[in-house]
Amino acid sequence: MNYEQFVQAMQVCVEEKMQEEGNVERQEVFKNNGQKLIGLSIQKKGETVVPIIYLEEFYQRYLGGETKEGLSEEILRIRNSVSAPSCQEYDWIRDFEKIQPRIIYRLVHFEKNQELLKEIPHLPMMDLAVIFCAVISQGSSEDYILLIRNEHLHLWRIPISVLYETAKNNTPGRSPWMFRPLSSYIGFRSPLWVLTNEQGIYGASVLLYPGILQKIHKKLRDNYYLLPSSVHEFLILPESHAAFCGDLKEIVFEANRTVIEQGEFLSDNIYYFNGNNITKV
Repeated sequence: MNYEQFVQAMQVCVEEKMQEEGNVERQEVFKNNGQKLIGLSIQKKGETVVPIIYLEEFYQRYLGGETKEGLSEEILRIRNSVSAPSCQEYDWIRDFEKIQPRIIYRLVHFEKNQELLKEIPHLPMMDLAVIFCAVISQGSSEDYILLIRNEHLHLWRIPISVLYETAKNNTPGRSPWMFRPLSSYIGFRSPLWVLTNEQGIYGASVLLYPGILQKIHKKLRDNYYLLPSSVHEFLILPESHAAFCGDLKEIVFEANRTVIEQGEFLSDNIYYFNGNNITKV
């Protein structure tokens, strides 16, 4: 049984066990860099906000010998343990003034996210794209992220320029930038610096912070190259050290194929800041 057949079989199994107490639908969700996850949304009567249970892990367990019957029962147990929020609890998402303080931006690769970018507001930046999210607090130390989609802009009746200005104002305060020598992480000398945010999550978006490139230039007293390590960080190399580091593009290309996971890839290109402008090399 291939994966598509497994998804169909699990949908049938779960529907049979629900016995008309709800609705089971197949859902496809695009993640970063073209990754597509397939899951089941299991909606009980009276619910308007429905969680999705992804099936990749269950398929691997099926290939390992577990039965469809047992797996479908576990899917229902997981679903029943989740208390889906009521529509009223999330009414504030419909109000731009209420959600506005939570809006942030992120950087992703443009070409690798073509399918996703059809569904979400974005702005091109060289070979990258600026996308937007809202931080949804769940009363714990963990943040949950709502990816802002085209329908949100229609609902809020705002242009993307307002969305960008909002994220530009919010993101630096929610995720302060961090700039440290790589040597402080690896324990030996290196000319490289690490640019990220304090959380280390989608820290490459620090590149967008107003005045950040100029601040780094002032600190280094040198023009510099920006090497995309992942969506989480950039490595910064002062130009005066570049001659000793070999082919920078080749280094980034190799790291992207041997170290970086597909969902964390940012770019194969490198960038250069001359004190005034950033360009793709």
